[in-house]
Amino acid sequence: MGQVFFRIMFGLGGICWLMIPAACLWDGGSDGDDDDDGQPADDDAIDDDAADDDAADDDTIDDDTIDDDTADDDTADDDTVDDDTIDDDDATPSWVPMDSGVVTPILDVWGSSPADVYAVGCMFAGGGCVLHYDGSRWAPANAPPAYYCSGVWGSSAEDVYVISAESAILHFDGMEWTSTPVPNVNLYGATGTSASDVYVVGNHQYFWSPVVYHYDGSIWEWILPSGQNRSDASFFNRGWCASPSDFWAVGGWVFSNDGLYGRYTGGAWSEGYLGHVNAWGIWGAGADNFYVVGGDQLYADRENLHGYVLHGNGAGWSDMTLNSENALYGVWGVSASDIYAVGAAGTIHHFDGAAWSLMNSGSTADLSSVWGSGPNDVFAVGGRGTILHLGAVAQ
Repeated sequence: MGQVFFRIMFGLGGICWLMIPAACLWDGGSDGDDDDDGQPADDDAIDDDAADDDAADDDTIDDDTIDDDTADDDTADDDTVDDDTIDDDDATPSWVPMDSGVVTPILDVWGSSPADVYAVGCMFAGGGCVLHYDGSRWAPANAPPAYYCSGVWGSSAEDVYVISAESAILHFDGMEWTSTPVPNVNLYGATGTSASDVYVVGNHQYFWSPVVYHYDGSIWEWILPSGQNRSDASFFNRGWCASPSDFWAVGGWVFSNDGLYGRYTGGAWSEGYLGHVNAWGIWGAGADNFYVVGGDQLYADRENLHGYVLHGNGAGWSDMTLNSENALYGVWGVSASDIYAVGAAGTIHHFDGAAWSLMNSGSTADLSSVWGSGPNDVFAVGGRGTILHLGAVAQ
């Protein structure tokens, strides 16, 4: 299953499109209540110019038992398929399912260390889901209530941002959570380089225009020069910083056959076409070496929703050879020779610096995001509360 545009009515004729991979929302699961008890702080709202920042049901999947000769799989539910056999001659790590404690979609993952990882998503009843991994188990974080948590990023364990698709930015300072409202926008992703260089991206609910806010450690500022005057039905899904002075965002247009990228560098904004529909993720190893993933057809043609990877060098884009029958929603790497791209139907591709290869994820769930603290500690998240781990410390 590919992408979908959720239309929600607001006010007197206002229409909002939530750009969230259908994969992760239609991938099974049931309504659930947000059990978090945290209360948001009373912060000032972010207007279009600037603002002050202040920001389960059990669905346990048994880990496979691995002995010296083979990896005998336990009986799996619909989320999993048989894992690869591991013997003494082939010690390549395999993806192992983790118990998230939820059965609803998980949309993004980020951490500051192997023992400090956040996974965020949504409940079908409308509530957000913020999970934390301490190196031993996943448990709900005591975050303020939020609607559809779609992105997470931080500069450290004491500086974590969770993005709500419904007009809020949550912030954790290592001690407590706060919530800052952002009126009339849908936010999908966050990125940055430091505590004083943070970006969030999305689209405006009424003008159908892309949104980019920047936080300098003091205030949030809208940085798109065209402001709210656009009405081209476009949006940004994710962002990435090549440096503190070079920010990229990717997304698409609702009613056209092309993806969108934007770049903010040297105080100037520029944007253009990607040549593919709807880019979902971006990650880079450097300013002249970065990667964009997405799905290549509109939601009306799901049968041909194959994935693509574009390589960017700061001056142009090129298609990479990738045999993927499924849309790709997330990309992240350890280095230029160790990159992962994840997508629909449990798809995981790995790039070794020379070529992309398909991995056995052991899952049929649609995967929306991937992140790791290093080559032996990688997490992939997605539909039905799925969290997969690649490395030696999976629980």
